[in-house]
Amino acid sequence: MSSFAGTLRKYRQLITVIAGVVIVLALIYGLRRALLPFLIGFVVIFFMNSAVSWVERRFPRSGPVGNWPDGKRRVLAIVIVNTSIVTVFGIFGFFLFNTVIQAFSVLLADATAHWAQAVATVQQMTDSTRGMVPGELRGNVDSFALDAGNAITEAIKANFEESVAQLPAAFSTLLGVAVMPLFVFYVLKDREKLSNSFYSSMPEWAAEHVRNILLIIENVLGRYVRATLTLGAAVGLITLIGLLILRVPLAPLLAVVAGITEMIPSVGPLIGLAIASVVTLALAPEKTVFVIILFVVVQLLENTILVPRVQSGYMGLHPVITIVLLVLGAALAGVWGLILAVPLTATGVQIFRYVRQVVREQNSVVVASTK
Repeated sequence: MSSFAGTLRKYRQLITVIAGVVIVLALIYGLRRALLPFLIGFVVIFFMNSAVSWVERRFPRSGPVGNWPDGKRRVLAIVIVNTSIVTVFGIFGFFLFNTVIQAFSVLLADATAHWAQAVATVQQMTDSTRGMVPGELRGNVDSFALDAGNAITEAIKANFEESVAQLPAAFSTLLGVAVMPLFVFYVLKDREKLSNSFYSSMPEWAAEHVRNILLIIENVLGRYVRATLTLGAAVGLITLIGLLILRVPLAPLLAVVAGITEMIPSVGPLIGLAIASVVTLALAPEKTVFVIILFVVVQLLENTILVPRVQSGYMGLHPVITIVLLVLGAALAGVWGLILAVPLTATGVQIFRYVRQVVREQNSVVVASTK
């Protein structure tokens, strides 16, 4: 017992910092819905900071801009980067919006014909299926189909009611999204001042450990974001090849949409599939089924092969461990567990290595002082 108490006294500073980090991470997870826009904002800041610093270094040292103070030069760099990003996404969004609107216009113009054809197809499939069933079992089949239809209706109704019930809880998230641009701007503008103020408010021993742990988290976050971008690029490329083989109209645009929406957790692939299905149904309706099959196959390929290998490569974990983490994360915390299981584990491994290194250094200092 005395040995354990001695160990606590010896490493109390490091234990205090680790406990504080765990508590903060637990609070972040507990408030994840409200903090989600700000977490996304930190990811945006992570990428934009490098671009802003690069633009700032390219300003001439002479002339009107060269004579500006550093604060104004950084604001100008932020404005340039923001304008460039908004312009690129605005142009892409404009073409995508026009494409989807035109597709919907075509579908609405031929809605009656499409609906009649769909009903006739379903009726034909139903009649052919019922014809294969013996007469004495048809009543059971019809009863089963009716029950299945009622179950589907009730499920849709329950999901709709649940979504409506969650609207008040989503208000904080929407508010966070509204203020996120200002949050990103001020953090980028005063990042160095905020960092200095944050660390100066701590004891020197704590500031050192907190700084190193935050650097570990930033490093893991960077690798996780790069893994996500790699997955998006891979899905976009595979989808492009498939769409070109099928000779689907606007294949490059639909592939880019698939790659971008792939990076949206949970609902992203469904959004990409919905957009591709609507556009294909309007421009080449005979290929819609093949496009849906292509997207499903790409998702299966991504979830079973690409995700474990890409994330394991960037996170420094074996693919088998990555697969186990993905399954356990999904089982324990749903979508959030699926998203956070691998980066949190990688962060924990890196923090463990840092703690082990600090303990070894402190032990070596104690041994050297006793000689």
